[in-house]
Amino acid sequence: MYAVTGANGQTGSVVADTLLREGHAVRVVLRRAEQAAAWVAKGAEVRVADLADETGLTKAFADAEAAYLMNPPAYQADDLFARAALVHQSMINAAERAGIRRVVALSSVGAQHPAGTGNILTTHDFESRLASSRMQVAVLRAANFIENWAWGLGDAVSSGRLPSMFQPLDCALPMVSVRDIGGTAAAVLVEAIDGIIELHGLADCSPQDIAAELAELSGRSIEAVAVP
Repeated sequence: MYAVTGANGQTGSVVADTLLREGHAVRVVLRRAEQAAAWVAKGAEVRVADLADETGLTKAFADAEAAYLMNPPAYQADDLFARAALVHQSMINAAERAGIRRVVALSSVGAQHPAGTGNILTTHDFESRLASSRMQVAVLRAANFIENWAWGLGDAVSSGRLPSMFQPLDCALPMVSVRDIGGTAAAVLVEAIDGIIELHGLADCSPQDIAAELAELSGRSIEAVAVP
């Protein structure tokens, strides 16, 4: 049995779907009961638990052999870093109490640095806590999700301007698809791999590269524009 947190998110959904397609027993951990029906229809077990609720999460992890752990950034929290630390420790404690032997954790490029990386410091905290756990751990240091560009595509096509917080606009950055992250996580769970795995796409690309690709696909002129 594989437990999957964040099953309605970009990477967790791919992990769960991949494992189910391969015939594995999957238990998805959801935040809301109304999200359960779709997963039950796919053949997954469902447990509802808040990731910060260690007791509830321990029950959700019961009898699972391995788990995919991820912590969506709590951007609306009063203290993003305190919330992240709470959830990280809750997930680790719950997994250990439930007897889970192996975990695959979603992290980020730059997570090895203890300062100067903004909200990526939350993944540094996650990795640090996992390193002290009793479980076998695989850490996926994923590059920026290329799917995140979708947030601005509609406005870009209508206005001809693609906003970017990545600057300078001609600086190529590592990016990766959530399909590759989720597929890799599922394989690592099944094959019992541990260690740190860096996940990048085939080529780095800049905001200007993204704008040029979108212009070609849409048939109109689109330029990357720096925003704060």
